[in-house]
Amino acid sequence: MDTIYINENDCRVHRAGEHLLVKRDGRKVMTAPLEGVKSIVVCGRVQFTTQALELFLDRGIDVVFMDSWS
Repeated sequence: MDTIYINENDCRVHRAGEHLLVKRDGRKVMTAPLEGVKSIVVCGRVQFTTQALELFLDRGIDVVFMDSWS
C-alpha cells in the first residue's frame, strides 16, 4: 500500500507501534501498517497526535491535506 486516504471528518490519527490508528468518537475506524506507505492524503477535519506526526517525519511519509472548497 503506497498511499493511505483519510476522508472522514472529526477523526484523530494515532501511532500504535508501527501502525496508523484512526479513531472517531473514541472508536476505531481504521488501522494500517506503515510498512511501504509513502504518503497519507487527508480530506476533511482530521487531528494528528504528535507521536503520529513524529513517526511520519522519521519515515519520510508525506502528509497531504486536501480541501473541497472551490
